[in-house]
Amino acid sequence: APDFTKIFLGEKWMPMVPAMQVLAFFGAIRAIGATLGPVYSAKCRPDYPTKLNFMRLVLIVILIYPLTIRFGIFGTALTVLLATLIQNVVLIYQASIFIQAKLLDFGKNLFFPLCSAICMMGGGLVVEALCGNNTYGFFVSIVIGLLIYLSLVYIASKFMGYTIFKRLKEVLNYG
Repeated sequence: APDFTKIFLGEKWMPMVPAMQVLAFFGAIRAIGATLGPVYSAKCRPDYPTKLNFMRLVLIVILIYPLTIRFGIFGTALTVLLATLIQNVVLIYQASIFIQAKLLDFGKNLFFPLCSAICMMGGGLVVEALCGNNTYGFFVSIVIGLLIYLSLVYIASKFMGYTIFKRLKEVLNYG
């Protein structure tokens, strides 16, 4: 976030960096929760995510003013993150009950992508530190980070039974 903001938006936008970082985390949390919709549809309960969206709205309405007054735009981003985090915890818990799965099973499915993302981020930061805080370093760190991520996912699929490439092929063949 700091490098992207400095390179593409300029110094005057640097105060938004903490909010941007919170919203990036929000995006990751939201992506996980968004995959659960088909579970509720399959169990004839599409109303459940809608009810939780309403709960999230109520939480946002309650928290947005005090957190924004206290922390500015960072507080606004934090409000959205907290409400979504609470919603997703409930969604995951209820989905595990619906499909009679253990919460540990959800964690297992997130383990490889999360580890790969952490290694990608670490590799990108190392490359950026070596190349410098400039446009060149920014783009090289993105490319290296992407290569690290894809390599780790490939290794996980090849040697540990992680099936992302098989599922991707299925989606592309049916899409």
